Amino acid sequence: MATKHFVFLPATRPSPKTGAHALVYFIPGNPGFVDWYEPFLKSLRAQLDDIQQGVAFDIYGRSLPGFHDDEHAPFTSASPPYNLEDHITISYESLSQRRIPAPDGSAGQPYDFVVVIGHSVGAYIALEIFQRHKLDPSPAPHLKLHHGILLCPTITHIARSQCGRFFTFICQFSFLNDHLHRLLRFLLFFVPYFVLYAWCRFLMRFSPRAAATAAGFLKSRDAIWQTLYMGRDEMTAIADDEWEEDLWEVLKGDEEHRQRVPKFMFLFAKVDHWVSCELRDEFIKRMRGRKKGSTEIVIDGGNFPHAFCTKEVCSMFVSEQVRDWLGKIQNRRVELE
Repeated sequence: MATKHFVFLPATRPSPKTGAHALVYFIPGNPGFVDWYEPFLKSLRAQLDDIQQGVAFDIYGRSLPGFHDDEHAPFTSASPPYNLEDHITISYESLSQRRIPAPDGSAGQPYDFVVVIGHSVGAYIALEIFQRHKLDPSPAPHLKLHHGILLCPTITHIARSQCGRFFTFICQFSFLNDHLHRLLRFLLFFVPYFVLYAWCRFLMRFSPRAAATAAGFLKSRDAIWQTLYMGRDEMTAIADDEWEEDLWEVLKGDEEHRQRVPKFMFLFAKVDHWVSCELRDEFIKRMRGRKKGSTEIVIDGGNFPHAFCTKEVCSMFVSEQVRDWLGKIQNRRVELE
């Protein structure tokens, strides 16, 4: 199955009041195929069209590098997959290159402001982009990062989660650490695509699109290696909460009063095999204890999974929560006009 490298869903009409044109930039988790998320992004697009008043939101999501075989030469020991730092750098560059499309199809002016959405490790990448841009905006001085929406965020000590502990245990064995991707590729070579699709569709209960994406991922040349390589890096890089204190604060001066909407919004699953409940609760306590905190945190009371993008009903649920947050951002701008 051919998969998309990016998804662009522009606003269907210009903003009638404020004239604000904003970008919603989406960063996937690992495995980093944007195809997983297209139903979620399309659902969000339709809902934003329904509530549009003062802001025209364009939506852009891009696969993480290394997951599409046709975008790079085969990985080797001398030219390995992308690590977490590579993904942060490339995602920042991609975000900074986005412009409002001009009528003739060319790149136009910079967006009035940007909302970054990240899922899983994509949330960590989003926070790193915010922090680096705050410390040194010179690589993209036109970029106005206003809000971050972080879904099932793996932003501290991922290795202490249920799946993180298992993954770390496997990586302790040098043979598996070095050759697991080759072993999996060898075994999956003998499994037909349709069997993998059926397994994901009917046993894992994936949506048809997610099952097709998963089967294509399992039959790809390099995507499994990219997933494992990046995952090992996540286990060591995503550890202590080392974010700068002022990262969480709203903008200074007049903008602080204009934008009385949380700077960062978090959606956690009630039970998440990639997020330690204990560490999640400690993080939430720290965030809510900040005097100048500008976060809104929701823990879902239901049972949507970490990989919400594999099930359409869960994608709908998450898109509704994101729509509500984007609606708050829009309404605040309308009130101030």
